[in-house]
Amino acid sequence: MEKRDRFLKVAEVAEMLGLSKMAVYLMVRRREIQNFKLGSKKLRFLESDILDFIANSRRPATKKVV
Repeated sequence: MEKRDRFLKVAEVAEMLGLSKMAVYLMVRRREIQNFKLGSKKLRFLESDILDFIANSRRPATKKVV
């Protein structure tokens, strides 16, 4: 965990990714995104993990636009 890293809630992650909260829960269920489970219901995400997820999700373009 980085020095200035912070925990994010599901709603914050959904906003960062441009998804619904249900889509984030589905990603957690599929183990597509790293998370922490606090207690029986609370999920938290490290901001750095979400930023890494975004950076690693980039796909290069296959065609050159003229």
